Amino acid sequence: MRAVIIGANGQYGHYLNELCKLKNIESIGVSRSGNWLYTDVSYYDQVEQLIKEHRPACIFHLAANSITKHNTPFENHETISTGTLNILEAVKRHSPDSRVFISGSGVQFENKGRPISEIDNFEASSPYSVARIHSVYAVRYFRSLRWFTIVGLSELAEIMITHPSQKIL
Repeated sequence: MRAVIIGANGQYGHYLNELCKLKNIESIGVSRSGNWLYTDVSYYDQVEQLIKEHRPACIFHLAANSITKHNTPFENHETISTGTLNILEAVKRHSPDSRVFISGSGVQFENKGRPISEIDNFEASSPYSVARIHSVYAVRYFRSLRWFTIVGLSELAEIMITHPSQKIL
């Protein structure tokens, strides 16, 4: 089995790569930095080439600029929103049997002092949360077309954890 981890240079990407090694899953780490395969998820042609070349069983979109202040609205949009659309469209065209995992964040939901759920209301409190919310709607749209399997937050929770101080191993 082959997995592509987009955002492999981040904390979750690093631990997911380690988990893949433990489970004998060939992982292809992708990032704009570090010692990984260079791909900028905001450019469709780069994402399309990645998907066409590797045709992975699983694709994990973890790439993000995790800044919630207003100083990076365009980078958040390009990496999270446009990146999600690029991945979904490339998979639809070139690898429809791939499973796509799109990460999310607690900051995209209203904070009601309890664990979040995919059915909780969104809260557009920063450019980062707006990009995350947009990616959820993109996933819902592609999921409604039933072209391929998209895995949401509840399914991803089996693999990832939500607190940054914990490992996923």
